[in-house]
Amino acid sequence: MHAIEMNIAIFGLTVILFVWSDMWSGTNYAAALDPIGEEMFEILFDSTDVAFKIAKYGEGFVDEIATFSANTNLTPAQRTAKIQGYLTDVRAHENDSRTMLTRLTTKSNNFVAAWLAVRPEGSKNVGQDLLDAEDLRIEFVANVGIQSRTWNTTVVDARMIESMLQMAVTMVDHPAYMQISLDRAVGLYTANSLHMRAFATKLTEWLDENEIDRDILDS
Repeated sequence: MHAIEMNIAIFGLTVILFVWSDMWSGTNYAAALDPIGEEMFEILFDSTDVAFKIAKYGEGFVDEIATFSANTNLTPAQRTAKIQGYLTDVRAHENDSRTMLTRLTTKSNNFVAAWLAVRPEGSKNVGQDLLDAEDLRIEFVANVGIQSRTWNTTVVDARMIESMLQMAVTMVDHPAYMQISLDRAVGLYTANSLHMRAFATKLTEWLDENEIDRDILDS
């Protein structure tokens, strides 16, 4: 959670600098930070929801496949339909993870745009303070990149799982070979669910420790 903690601290300091700049220059640049700050917290809350959802599905996938594989009465068409259902689920998880990636990237870009828009004219001191704080902007972007890697990993895992499931579909007439692909998909989902569970748990604990909940979005 170090990257998240740092970015909240950096954002708070940036707000102070922008407000100070507005006071000296008669501008209103600080207002541009409001939607960015709101999105920061929305991403935190939504990250826990999405990560827990993917983790729960992945944790149950091994039993789901075991039950599916044990049913030797299924026809090839029925096996195909069942696996297609799994494909629909994994694609939804990929889309959710990609959405989180997009939101993080947009937040980072908006933060950079807000910095570049500031052109303090009323005080050389304010201008120098913003210049000296440039490393804060750079660190903010770097920290967003750390968070993004969590979701990028899940996107990559989802693609690999999808590939294994698609391979299983081509083998529905040969259950033994179909099972090999399904087992590989189970292994990938299990590994990813551990990662997602750990991420969501740590994030939830951090939010609880700092007494941050969704009510902050209404303040």
